[in-house]
Amino acid sequence: MGIGGGGNRFLAYWSTQKPGPALIAAIRAATDRPTVALVSSDISSGHPLNRMIDGQFVSTHVSDWLGAFALSLSRQAALSGDTAEAMRYQAIMARYVESKREEFARLRPDIVVFKKNNTMWTSQLMGRFGFDAILAHYRILIEDETERIYLRDDYVRAGHRPPEQPISASSPVAA
Repeated sequence: MGIGGGGNRFLAYWSTQKPGPALIAAIRAATDRPTVALVSSDISSGHPLNRMIDGQFVSTHVSDWLGAFALSLSRQAALSGDTAEAMRYQAIMARYVESKREEFARLRPDIVVFKKNNTMWTSQLMGRFGFDAILAHYRILIEDETERIYLRDDYVRAGHRPPEQPISASSPVAA
């Protein structure tokens, strides 16, 4: 019996919501408990993926719904001839993106989950707000039909750091 006595069943994280095993395996092979940022208006791009890779979201706003909706509402207002409202939503979007850029610079997430089919939003981030320059410091780790996963260029997995050189007893550092 389904929820509420009806015939419908609740299927948490059914197959269309879960990332494929190859995507998870590639991220896990390259990272260890990575910090994660999301470039998508939809949290489902990063959840449950974030939990499956033992990651930690670093952004104040995990998904970009605020900026993406401001963009959409700005376009709707512009089409209806309401220039003042369109400008108000543009300002909301610009403030949101600036805070996202600042977070990327300050927090330097290990991986970025990028939603590929959200072109209206991502084209604004890349072309107008310079996220192409931010992602220039990342390389594509793996992608599937919906997401592209970027790994920070200077990321070094914790267990793969070169061993530290022993300090000689005669070294000034040892004194």
